[in-house]
Amino acid sequence: MVTKSRILFYISQLKQKDFHDPRHCRDCRTMKSDIAKHTFLKRKLEMVKREEFEDRLQTHIYQKDSATLIAEIVNSCVKATVPASEVWEKLLHK
Repeated sequence: MVTKSRILFYISQLKQKDFHDPRHCRDCRTMKSDIAKHTFLKRKLEMVKREEFEDRLQTHIYQKDSATLIAEIVNSCVKATVPASEVWEKLLHK
């Protein structure tokens, strides 16, 4: 049976004990700073990857726009002013 005096004794024992305080523990502070550094680097890496993806996407959209593709096709075609012999020569030597 637990008595009142026994409970008070345990409470006084607990009061005298030194509790672990993470703010003053070097190992805990080091671990916390390592976690914070890892989290910071992870977020920065995600930001850089997101920016790189957006840049690539914008470049792709710009280069593969329908008007740009049509312009490339038109520019790659042979002009009507070029003599037929040159056209045949280019086609045969490809």
